[in-house]
Amino acid sequence: YDLTTTPNQKPSGWYVQGAYAFGNIQPAARYESWDNDTAGVTPSGDYTNMAAGVNYLISGNDAKVGFEWKRNDPDGGTKTDTYTLQVQVQF
Repeated sequence: YDLTTTPNQKPSGWYVQGAYAFGNIQPAARYESWDNDTAGVTPSGDYTNMAAGVNYLISGNDAKVGFEWKRNDPDGGTKTDTYTLQVQVQF
């Protein structure tokens, strides 16, 4: 972020996430927020995101299959949902 072009802006963001493995199943959730500090500008760039998912762990942590749902809620924009299916292998 370049503060030389916008010296009075102080954007800020935060998130909280958690996951816990119950055997081979690992539910996970995340919530995040971003404030671009651009009052009066449309679109402001501010947003909040929520995500929830589940991982299936294979052979310990050597491989996993995961599914995630994510809702993006931009300030002044249209909410969108995305779904992600992923496969990860460690070797």
